[in-house]
Parts: sequence; C-alpha cells; structure tokens
Amino acid sequence: MKKQSKIYWTLSIVIIAIFVVTLAITIPKGDETIQIGSILSLSGAAASWGEAAQDGISLVVEDINSKGGVLGKKVVVIYEDDQSNPTQTVTAFRKLTEVDEVKVIIGPSWTKMGLTIKTLVDDEVVISPSLGGVGFNEGNKYIFNTRQHDYILSKNLAESVYSEGHRTVAILSVNDPYNKEQADEFERVFEDLGGTVQYVFEPTMEQRDVRTDLLKAKSDAKVDALVATTGATPLTSIFAIQLKELGMDYLVYSVTIDQTRIDESKGTIDGWKYLSSFTPNEDFSERYLQEFNKKIHISSDSAYDAAMMIFQAMEETESTDHETIQKYLSDLDRFSRVSGNLVADGDGGFTKNYITYEVRNGIPQLV
Repeated sequence: MKKQSKIYWTLSIVIIAIFVVTLAITIPKGDETIQIGSILSLSGAAASWGEAAQDGISLVVEDINSKGGVLGKKVVVIYEDDQSNPTQTVTAFRKLTEVDEVKVIIGPSWTKMGLTIKTLVDDEVVISPSLGGVGFNEGNKYIFNTRQHDYILSKNLAESVYSEGHRTVAILSVNDPYNKEQADEFERVFEDLGGTVQYVFEPTMEQRDVRTDLLKAKSDAKVDALVATTGATPLTSIFAIQLKELGMDYLVYSVTIDQTRIDESKGTIDGWKYLSSFTPNEDFSERYLQEFNKKIHISSDSAYDAAMMIFQAMEETESTDHETIQKYLSDLDRFSRVSGNLVADGDGGFTKNYITYEVRNGIPQLV
C-alpha cells in the first residue's frame, strides 16, 4: 500500500512539473517584452491624424522587431482610442498608467486632448506626434512633442501674406484655445509689420453656418484677403463651401490643411495657399503608400520619429527606465529621420522648416 502511494505521489509530482514547464513556455513573461502606451484619436474629428500616427508607430515596431527588438526584447504598443474627446483622453491615460503600468506614452493627437492630461503627467514620459499648441509640453520636463508648434507657422504666414502685398485681412478662426493661439499670433505679427486685421471671426467648433460673419467681410471694401487658422477642424471646409456660395472670391491663406478637409470642401478650397511643417522624406512617403495602400497623412512621419526617439533612447542608454529616457530626450540637440531635421527648442519641443502648398484640383501642390 505504501509502495502504491509513493507511485501516486511520484506521478503527481511529474504531472505538476510538466504543467509548470508547459505554462512557462506558453505564457510569455512580462520581462520578455518592452511595453509602451499610445493615446491617439482613432475615431471622431481627429481620427485621420490618429490613424496616421498609429500607422507610423506600427512601421517603427516592424522595423525594430524585425532586427531583434530593443535590448534583445520585442516591443509592444498598447493603443487607447480617446475618440477625439478630452474626457476620454483622461480615461485612456489612467488606464495605461494605472492598469497597464506603462511609463512611456506616445500621444495624444490634438491640443485640446493633450491639455487635459498635462497636469496628470507626474513622472511618465509622454511624447506627442501631432500637438500644435504651445501649452502642452512647455513647463513639464516629462512631456515632449515632435510636431513643431503651429504658432511658428502662424508667424511665418503673417510674414508671407504681408510680403504678397496684402494690408487688410479678416481672420477665420475657431473659439478654442489652439485656434485662438494661431489667430492671435498671426494678428500680432501682421500688425507689427504694418498690416490691419479688420475682423477675427471665431465661431464655436460645433457651428455649421458662418455666413453672417463672412458677409461682414464681404461688405467691407478694405478687406483684400482672408486668413484661415482653422487648420484641421471641420470649420475649414465649412468656411470654404460657404465662401463659394456667397460668391466671395478672395485669396485665402491658411496653415496645415489636411486632405480630409480638402476632400470635404468639394473643390471649394482650390486656390487656397497654406504653410505646413509636414515634411516626410520621399522614401518614407513611398513606403507608407506601399504598406497601407493610401497616400501619406499628417502625423505619420512625426509619430514614426517619436517612437524611434524612444527606442533609440533605450538602446543607447541600455535602459528602459523612464527617468533615463527622459534625460536622454532632454539632452537631444537634434534628430533627423523620416519627418525632417528636428532641432530641439530646449522645452521638450522641436522646430523644423516649413513648405508652402497651393490646393489645385483638390490636391496640394508645392509652391
């Protein structure tokens, strides 16, 4: 009887050992991968920007993992969709930091989403690929941004409009912090140069009829050009369509119009000129087209560079510690990959050159 009990015990131990070994093989250990988080707008008004950023990040992950990962470990990105909703951005941030316990995050997509988590970023490294507002990264050493602040473009736009001979303009903006920042900077620089901003129209983001504002500009003979700082918001195409309906054939200047708004305008943005710091290199643009079967979109290249900065920091410091990564990013003077030559501004942001486009037949053409 004792001999039989020993046999049972031996078999039980063998079975348990086999189970433990099998479990160890089939369930990957947490330290076998490097996980980072990403908060992007994968639905809602900023979806095209968030999707493009996700595409860019996925290409980095493909490049890194095909070469053995970082420090010998595969990299994994946990994506959270904030639905272009600032409240959801906070929820996504808390989920990534408190549940997934990640210490490095790429995102969010737009300024209004980013500002909601600025004060929540305690010691996590956060790097946005597409925020245009100045208030996000400045003042918090853990926050970085691979997209140049758009107020710089607004300054450049004011200089360009003035140099083309315009002296009295109306600004088409939006009543939100980001767009007001662009309008204010354009007005400041344009009037310093000697021009006059006759009107600043700032409907809410939800407004869909802006004809009353446009008619004020139409009735003023002094206004010789319009300036749209509405950027990637739906109001860009709304302004364009209603300008056409009212027969207002003005020269219109803008900053960073994406293809989504151009398509929505149904040809009415043709003739508009705009400045953009979206400058992907040719090889990346071609690769993007081949990989995703669609034309490259704003933020894909800067998202690629944001992710590459993080993984480069890990490789060169031989560390995944977020404090080490933060110091590495803070010490970067410049970074040149697929989005152009990025020059650090000392406050977690980067500056770069811009290019000028004119929309012709629904397609942005270099000027």
